[in-house]
Amino acid sequence: MSYEQTTTTKSKHRVSLLHSMRTKIMLLVQIGALCSCIMVLQMTVPRAEEELTRLTQNSLLSLARAYAVGMETEIAERESAGIEMDYDAYAGILADANMEGVESSYAYMVSPEGTMLYHPTASKVGAPVENAVVKEVVAKIKSGIIPQPEVVSYDFNGEIKYASYYVLSTKDIIVISTDEEEVLSGINAMMLHSGEGMLVVMIVLAVVIIVLSGIMMKPLKRMTVLINEMEELKFVSHPWNEKLVKGKDECGAMAKAVSAMRGSLRNVIKDVTDASVHLNGIVSNLQDASSEVNDSCTDNSATTEELAAGMEETTATTQTIVSGMEDMKEFCEGDGRGKGGGKDQRTDGSDYADLLSDQSSGIKCVHRGGEGRGSRKGFCSGSYGDRQSGKPEFGDCGQYQQYRGRSQPGSAGYG
Repeated sequence: MSYEQTTTTKSKHRVSLLHSMRTKIMLLVQIGALCSCIMVLQMTVPRAEEELTRLTQNSLLSLARAYAVGMETEIAERESAGIEMDYDAYAGILADANMEGVESSYAYMVSPEGTMLYHPTASKVGAPVENAVVKEVVAKIKSGIIPQPEVVSYDFNGEIKYASYYVLSTKDIIVISTDEEEVLSGINAMMLHSGEGMLVVMIVLAVVIIVLSGIMMKPLKRMTVLINEMEELKFVSHPWNEKLVKGKDECGAMAKAVSAMRGSLRNVIKDVTDASVHLNGIVSNLQDASSEVNDSCTDNSATTEELAAGMEETTATTQTIVSGMEDMKEFCEGDGRGKGGGKDQRTDGSDYADLLSDQSSGIKCVHRGGEGRGSRKGFCSGSYGDRQSGKPEFGDCGQYQQYRGRSQPGSAGYG
C-alpha cells in the first residue's frame, strides 16, 4: 500500500481529540483523583479542626492554671510585705502569658467587681470588662458561686474567640484569650498546600495517562486500519499483524477475531470469484446455443416457406388433373359421332390418358424427388411424352393447355 493510500485510510475515520478514548480515560482518571482528594480533605479537615481546637483549648486552660498559681504566689508575697499589687506587678507576670506562635493570644485580669486590673492595652485598665462570658463569671462570683476553670468560645465584634478563665483565691479572674481564625490558620495553610500538591499530582497523572493510553490505543488504531482495509476489500499484510495477534489482553483477543474474519472474507471472495467465472462460462455456452437455435429456426422458416410454395403448386396441378379427368370422362363417354371418326378420337383419348398418368407421376416426383422441395419448375418442365412413339410432349403448362383445348369436342383437332 502506498503512502497516500495509507494516509487516506488513516484519515478516513480519524477520531478527534475531544472524542478520543485517550481523552476520556484521562478525564476519568483526573476526575477520580480530584474526587478522591476532595473526599480526603472533607474527611480529614474537620477532624483536624476538631483536634486543633481541642489542643488549643487545653493549652489555654493549662496556661490559665499555671499563671494563676504564679499570680497567687505574687499576691501572697506582696501582702506579706504590705505592698499592694499595681499594673506593673500584674504585667510582670501576665505580659508573657500567651500561646507560642499565636500572636492573637494574650492574658488580662479582672477584679471580682468586673473592673479591668490588667490588659495589654493600658487604656482599658480600670474600665468595666466587655466580655459577656467574663461578665457571667463575675455575676456568679457576686452570687457566691465560684466557677471552675473552663474554656469557652464567644463572638467579639464579629470574630470568634476562645477564652480560658481561672478564679483565684482572691476571687480575681485571670483570662487568657485567642482568635479562632489564627488558631485554625494552620488548617487553611494545610488545605492550600494540599491543593497545590493535588494539582501537581494531576499534572503527573495526565502525563502518565497520555503515555499509557497511547500504548493502549496503539493496537486499537492498528485494528482500525485493518477494518478500514476490509471495508475496501483490501487484505494487505502488515509487519505488525503477527505481533498484534499474539497479544494476551483484550486487544489481542479482538485482533484474533479480526484476523479470523479477514480470512473468512477472503474465502468468501474467492468462492464468489470462482462462481462468477463458472457462471460466465455457462452464459457463454448459452449464448452459443442460442445462436445455433436461432440459425436452426431461420433454416426451418425457409424450408417451411419452400414447402408452402410446393404445396400451392401441387394444389394447382391437382386441380388441373381433376379437370382433365373430367374432360377425359366426357371424351370416353362420347358416341363417336364426330367427323374425325371414332379411331382418331380413341387415339387422342389414349394419348390424353397417358398425359394424365405422366402428370400424376410428376406430382409424386414433386413430393419425393430431388432435394425434397417442390417447385413450379420441377413440375412444369418435365417431358410427359415420347416423340418417337408419337405421343404428345408438353414442355410446360402452356403446351398442356393447348392440347387440352385441341382435344375438346368441337375444337379444331377433335372433329
